[in-house]
Amino acid sequence: MSLTANKRTLTINLPPPELTTCKELFSTPQIPWTLSLKVPRKALGATCLLPARCTATQMLMELSLQDQEYCRDLTTQLLDRSLYECEELGLSTSQSGTHADLNSRRWKKLQSHPDVTLYADRSPGSNWLPVMNRGDWEQPIAVTSFGEIKCSLDDLLLALVSPNMATIKLRGVLMGRRPEANLKLMPIVTPTQASPFEFLGVAQFVNTQHWPLTMFVDPREMVLVLATGEVVTANGRRFGYEIILSVPLLKSAMTRTQVVETRVFWEQNDGSVGMYSKLIVDIRTRLPESVKQAMLCRGVMRFWKFIPRSVETKNLRWCLKRRKALVRDIRPPYQVTGPVRCGGCSFSTLKPQDGSSRRRNQNRCELCEVWLCSKSSCRSACQMTAVVRDEANICQKDIAVCPRCRAFVRSQSAANIARSELLR
Repeated sequence: MSLTANKRTLTINLPPPELTTCKELFSTPQIPWTLSLKVPRKALGATCLLPARCTATQMLMELSLQDQEYCRDLTTQLLDRSLYECEELGLSTSQSGTHADLNSRRWKKLQSHPDVTLYADRSPGSNWLPVMNRGDWEQPIAVTSFGEIKCSLDDLLLALVSPNMATIKLRGVLMGRRPEANLKLMPIVTPTQASPFEFLGVAQFVNTQHWPLTMFVDPREMVLVLATGEVVTANGRRFGYEIILSVPLLKSAMTRTQVVETRVFWEQNDGSVGMYSKLIVDIRTRLPESVKQAMLCRGVMRFWKFIPRSVETKNLRWCLKRRKALVRDIRPPYQVTGPVRCGGCSFSTLKPQDGSSRRRNQNRCELCEVWLCSKSSCRSACQMTAVVRDEANICQKDIAVCPRCRAFVRSQSAANIARSELLR
């Protein structure tokens, strides 16, 4: 490969691609090809990043068997501790996990929302856990939350499980974070047909902040154990869990951020899911403790908004990929004569809807292709947000989905969706 710069044009000469997967990208793979980019003169000395689709390699790391067993032990310890704390506080048997009846001498209420309450534990040493390496941590700040989420336990686990880099990036997009740079992943335990939500792995990436925080916080490396799954206790109670934990593996010269997140979920009598969560972050800045706690509270609330968005996004993605197979279930009866009715508000029109194929596809449901009128009230009611890949980036896009298909998307089995992903 060679690089040449002429005024404001950067030319990259590449050898013929050898991978068969690149044939769809280039019509004449037998000859060298050239990519020319218009860039500002100041950027001619910068590094050029090609789209991710031009490479067939995945960023995978290697862990020894000892490191893998170390990660298993840490997650088991955290899960056991979280389940014990739930039992100690009586959360899993409480009818209202949102506003748990807690001792105000021990628990300082930080924020209260309709579905979640956030606390700070006043107990000595509550910010430290046995799994935390005190040589890596300096100023841990902890926030504990109790709440409930209006969905099933399977739906929640589907929203959380991230067994590959694509789902990790999807989560970052839905939570409003900047894309993870140099993302690498080492799976240790992967989902199976019997346990479709179970995953254990180690992720390594560089975390950057949004402006203006970039003026105060440099990019930080993160090496995290990611664990999701479900357990059944001795008394027959089913719990779901998510554990995120910084581990002292794959050492480098870059400054690291230390994080511990433990979440335990259980089904309640009203069909909702109760949650107990503890978030600990090492915030090494000269800020008052209340300010640091407020920063963590914002992170907790982002997670609360993420769950329903992730459930809907993954269900919609699954339905769009299997649109042809699902057509009998979602397509309404064919209308031969009479006025055309809007699939959203039942507005009728005698205006013919034929014309060019591009025009016919406009204002139609993405799943069943039923016609949707252009009234603003109908458009807002018939929109769902899909996450699509645009070159190397992942972005959100609003698409038209009629109410009938929207209900169909939301009714899909989370376990079936998770199992079907294993067959890809």
